[in-house]
Amino acid sequence: MKIREFDQLCKKLMTITSAAAYCRAAQDDQAVNRLSDASGLNLVCVMPMRGFSGKLDAVKRHYTFTVYALEKDDDGQSFESELDQYERTEEAILKIFDYLTGEDSVVTCVPYPDININGITIDPEYRTFGGWNGFSLTVSV
Repeated sequence: MKIREFDQLCKKLMTITSAAAYCRAAQDDQAVNRLSDASGLNLVCVMPMRGFSGKLDAVKRHYTFTVYALEKDDDGQSFESELDQYERTEEAILKIFDYLTGEDSVVTCVPYPDININGITIDPEYRTFGGWNGFSLTVSV
């Protein structure tokens, strides 16, 4: 997946999740800077990492990318408020999962049929990128 395709995917994911915004980042520092004035549900799309394996005559390409669905941490929030925050961001990350795997479609059409997803991992996140909570989804292709 080339960078412009990835950017189009991120824009689509922002629409699907009703996120306030998204930022594209190569490293954590970049996301920290881009999220500094943000509020509400935000997506952070980490640019794809590429790897290659195999012999010169049979090179296999491997891609991995991560998308975060996050809301700003509130130091004074109650346990219930924190749980609500995680629930909102979990709903967003599950919408992304459903979209990428074709689960959101009646006819089960995946949005990128030429991409063979090898694995997806969803992890909770706490105070990442300078104080944001939510979930991340890492896709291996």
